[in-house]
Amino acid sequence: MLDRLGSRAYIVGPLLKALHLLEAMADLGHPVTLTQIARRQTLPKTTAYRYLQTLSAAGFVFHDPKNDLYEVGPNLLMLARSNVGFHDLTKLVVPHLERLADHFHETANLGIRSGYNVVYLAIVGKRRRPGMEAVVGERHPMISTALGKAILAFLPDAEREMILASPRAAKTDRTMTYDSGLRRQLREVRKSGYALELGETEIEMGCVGTAILNRSGYPVGGLSLTFPERRIETPIVMEAANELRAVATTISQTAAL
Repeated sequence: MLDRLGSRAYIVGPLLKALHLLEAMADLGHPVTLTQIARRQTLPKTTAYRYLQTLSAAGFVFHDPKNDLYEVGPNLLMLARSNVGFHDLTKLVVPHLERLADHFHETANLGIRSGYNVVYLAIVGKRRRPGMEAVVGERHPMISTALGKAILAFLPDAEREMILASPRAAKTDRTMTYDSGLRRQLREVRKSGYALELGETEIEMGCVGTAILNRSGYPVGGLSLTFPERRIETPIVMEAANELRAVATTISQTAAL
C-alpha cells in the first residue's frame, strides 16, 4: 500500500488528465467540440480548453478553427503508425544509401518528419562538400527539402493542412513559401511519386526525394539524393527518382512497415 501511495506521489495530475482526454478523443475516432470532450471527461470547459491547446501545440491534437473542432493530431498518429524504430530504420536504409551515393557519386539522405520539419537520420556521400548544410540530427523545414516535400505530399489531409497553415521560414530566396505554388508542387509529387528541390535549402544545390510509405500509404520517412544544381537535368532527375522509389519500396517491404 505504501509503495502504491509512494508511486502516486510522483504522478502529475493535470498531465494524467490531459492524456486521458487524448485517449478519449482517439477512442471516439471523429472530430469533437470543446463542449463534447469536456462533458465526456467531466472537466470544466476552461480546463479542457487549456489541455486541448497544450496538446495542439505539441502536435498531438489538431484544431480546425473554421469549424472549431478537435481531433487526434499528427504526432500521435505518427507514433501509432510507426512499426519500426528509428535505429532499426537507419540500420536498414544505410546500405541502400551507400549504393545510391556510389552510383551517382553524390550524397544520399534519410530523414523523418519532426513536427513541421524533417530531421536527418543518415547522410552518406564520399564527395560530401565542405560547408554542406545538412548534418545528421539537424532539422530543416519540410517545405524547403525534397524529402520533406515528398513526405508532406503523402500525409493525410488534416496533417498536411496543419503544416501548410503554419508560418513558413525561407532557407533561401528560392524556398517556396507562397500557398498556391507549394500546393501545386505537392499535387505534382503525389502524381509522380518524387519531389524536386532547386536551391531552396542551399544555394547552387538541388535534391530529388521520395517518401517511404507503409502499407496504409502513410509516409514514415523520406529519401533523397543531393546534387549540384548544374546536374539537375531531366535524365538524371528521372534516373534518381526511379532509383529512390525502388529503394523506398524495398525498405517498406523488408521492414513490413
